Amino acid sequence: RQAAIRGGVPAEVPAVTVNKVCGSGLKAVMLAAQAIRAGDAEVVVAGGMESMSNAPYYLFGHRDGVKFGDRTLVDGLIHDGL
Repeated sequence: RQAAIRGGVPAEVPAVTVNKVCGSGLKAVMLAAQAIRAGDAEVVVAGGMESMSNAPYYLFGHRDGVKFGDRTLVDGLIHDGL
């Protein structure tokens, strides 16, 4: 939605957010094709984007602090299968 508005699409235009990680763009295109086939729309703009460079690193079990020493950061891409 943010990308559409920054791209000049008016905020009044209906939008749907799809959260399917890497499959979001494909799912958006599938939903667009379905809307056209069903007669719900004549023209549809569909696409997707992902920001994998912003995936977090996790530090499990340390919410209340830790003793002095090193700890292991877990890559969110690997842990969550993104």
